Amino acid sequence: MYSRKWAERNPDKVKEKRHRQIDSGLNAHHCQQRRARQSELPCSLKREDWDDALLYFNYKCAYCGAHDPNLQKEHVVAQSKGGGYTRDNIIPACGSCNSSKQARSLEDWVREIRPIEASSLYRVYTWINFVA
Repeated sequence: MYSRKWAERNPDKVKEKRHRQIDSGLNAHHCQQRRARQSELPCSLKREDWDDALLYFNYKCAYCGAHDPNLQKEHVVAQSKGGGYTRDNIIPACGSCNSSKQARSLEDWVREIRPIEASSLYRVYTWINFVA
């Protein structure tokens, strides 16, 4: 109740806070965590885990190797298929790869939609097994 009254009295501060969250990616991170919890899936990804994944894949798409300043958190196993929001299930992907994969398994996606280099696939599997 108090926070609602504060928000009504301070609309500029609320707006500023929302922009900070969006700019830092916190809003998307919290939405992903909430979605995983609601689906009763594991939810343990931390900011440091995401930073480690970005570093491991050299700040490029894990699948196609594209340099994209807006890399997305891609679920190797989709949440709709039981994949959690965990370190061993999240890798960086460009918007094109992430949206084309959708809820497909990695194997089906590579076979049917977008063949990727064996070295990229090997790095993804190495990451998954390395952090698991």
